[in-house]
Amino acid sequence: MESTPFSLTFDRTGFPLVRHRNWNFSISLFPVSKYQFERFLATVQPEGELFTDAWYRQLLAANPRCGWHEVEGRPWQLFLSGMDLAVMNRFFQYIGPGCRLPLAEEWRQLHQCASEMTSAADLLLAECREAPLPVAHWLRAGLFPLTDEGMLEYVEVEGGVKSIGKPFYDYHPTLWRPDSLRDIEPESPFSALAGFRLVVA
Repeated sequence: MESTPFSLTFDRTGFPLVRHRNWNFSISLFPVSKYQFERFLATVQPEGELFTDAWYRQLLAANPRCGWHEVEGRPWQLFLSGMDLAVMNRFFQYIGPGCRLPLAEEWRQLHQCASEMTSAADLLLAECREAPLPVAHWLRAGLFPLTDEGMLEYVEVEGGVKSIGKPFYDYHPTLWRPDSLRDIEPESPFSALAGFRLVVA
């Protein structure tokens, strides 16, 4: 991408993954959205109660969905949360080979580049002409990369999974440092606060 250290590729749902010239990985520009996950649900067969309408409604109970254009008010409702690792892994398989949760250090590298990335918004937007409509809308609204404030997000650490990031203040007010790890795992009572990104290395 001209005049910026960032380049974009696009996942199976058409959403962007960003790569810095100094990284050896690409990471999703946004936390995984309900828009993306619903594309996945449209392709997968129910497995018992899993992936049924009732299952998805129950998943959404703690963090209801909103229309992709509704960026004001409750933007956290755009993004998926409360997912367990088994279902995250099924989503990664759908996206394609090499897709996985970010390592904590990869997420931190994204966070360190956040202001540089937002300064390149126009160039990023120009690369997203063929992306689904939410992508350009969220970019114009400045709703990226959402590491200073957005969702808690699952990341891989040695020995398992923890959370990183800082929730939107109106969703769950905290004074947490975004780049600090939290012992909030998919089985935690606080898991409804936590979404995730994907990495392709």
